[in-house]
Amino acid sequence: MKKNIKAYIDRIEGDLAVIYLGDEQSDKIDLPIKFLPNGVKEDMHLKIIIDIDSQSSKDVSKEVEDLRSKLINNQ
Repeated sequence: MKKNIKAYIDRIEGDLAVIYLGDEQSDKIDLPIKFLPNGVKEDMHLKIIIDIDSQSSKDVSKEVEDLRSKLINNQ
């Protein structure tokens, strides 16, 4: 299930954007601007969408299980 978060860019300090989250803008994060869309500026509003990457989680779990199996079989 996706989560949509309203965000507001308060200011940009060097390579970091100071962003306030939620309707109340009560939570703050500092995010490298390289992760934001090109052209972002102070006072812009953003929509941040967070989603679970189930496939990536499964892939990593399989890799870990494969490595564990190799280690056990080589001992």
